[in-house]
Amino acid sequence: MRFLFLLALVAAPSVLAQPATPEAATPEDAAAQLTAAFQASDFERAASLMHPDALASLKGFVGEIVALDSSGMAAMMFVGDDDPEAIAALSPEEVFARFLGSVFGMQPEIGEALRSMEAEMIGHVMEGDSLAHVVTRSSMSMMGASVVQTDVVTTKRYGDEWRALLSGDISNLVEGIRAGFKGEK
Repeated sequence: MRFLFLLALVAAPSVLAQPATPEAATPEDAAAQLTAAFQASDFERAASLMHPDALASLKGFVGEIVALDSSGMAAMMFVGDDDPEAIAALSPEEVFARFLGSVFGMQPEIGEALRSMEAEMIGHVMEGDSLAHVVTRSSMSMMGASVVQTDVVTTKRYGDEWRALLSGDISNLVEGIRAGFKGEK
């Protein structure tokens, strides 16, 4: 369940789909905007808040899985299409939005939990001058239970803005799926 919450909060993974806004001038603002986009199930907006490196990474992962899965089932599950050429033509933002839409579609309780969530951006810790780790505390109702959780959203500078990166949990999930398709342990 923790993984699904983290996926919904900081997933996934180019060029920004929407212009930068002053609200993303700090790492906390970027994390708060991303949280609001997920609460509204606005995956296109969430994609616009992701760093291009994260978006490219997720698109590369999906492309790799499409190439490894001759059945097309994984592609249908991740992006709703099994045509490798059509998937390759998607922008990284479209892949991200479709991927999250799929996850939320398979797990509707994620959206319900996020809509009930109250999130507080506590502050951030800098790593060098271009990475900031935003500490968040969230409370929500999930399947009838009250859940309070502290997490970290990593953001990276993109011009004068901050954009979210994929969480370590998402990166580990990607590696696990990749290994499964390659038959590795």
